[in-house]
Amino acid sequence: MQHVGQLLVAFALRRFDRFRTLALLWGVGAVGAWVAAALSPGFAGLLALVFLLGLALPGANGALQAIGALAFPPRARATGMGWTRAMGRVGTLASGLAGGLVVGVGWTLGTIFFALGGPQPRGLRRGESKGGRSSRSPGRSSASWGRTGSG
Repeated sequence: MQHVGQLLVAFALRRFDRFRTLALLWGVGAVGAWVAAALSPGFAGLLALVFLLGLALPGANGALQAIGALAFPPRARATGMGWTRAMGRVGTLASGLAGGLVVGVGWTLGTIFFALGGPQPRGLRRGESKGGRSSRSPGRSSASWGRTGSG
């Protein structure tokens, strides 16, 4: 499912503002998690919400990789993206540990979904604050983007 979501997000990133698209995906993820927490929709409803989350969140993570490269100047881009990926892997390990801990202490499925929706609005606010700003100036080529001075 994540590949379908990432393909749809790739089309959206080409057509719409990158930062607003990312903010929208995080917003969909947060709302989906909170709806699952608040309504306890039963098995069929939970499957529908997880389907929606499976489209939105992996697509947002793929978009974040593409947009993240714009944050680093060309000289530091490989190192910056390497560190970004490494910290993402640390997060993957930590989330598995945290998931085991919250199940071990007896959190309900609704509580887990409510907690999962919490961090996403932070990204939503940050994405909207960049809205409308182009990643490149119209007259600059991609080779010169991010360089300073004449060198």
